[in-house]
Amino acid sequence: MIEIEINNNGTLRVGQTEADKIRNGVAVEHIDDKGEVYRRDFIGEGVFVMLMNYYCYVVDNDYKDDFINPNGLNEDREKDDSYEVM
Repeated sequence: MIEIEINNNGTLRVGQTEADKIRNGVAVEHIDDKGEVYRRDFIGEGVFVMLMNYYCYVVDNDYKDDFINPNGLNEDREKDDSYEVM
């Protein structure tokens, strides 16, 4: 499990149990400042990897993205097909 403190005094917990592995996914839990889980999500392994690849793509190419790279210099993603997905 990976636990990350987030800006609302809560915690984001990401991990994969043996049961999650069988279901081919990753568990994500949002925990409030009292230690209570208020949201659980199950993200498929392929989708999780795609999200990480998208993050790398945006950062590596300095694309402007409201969530990942709001100060990015490049806005036209459609014309750059040279990026190779891992």
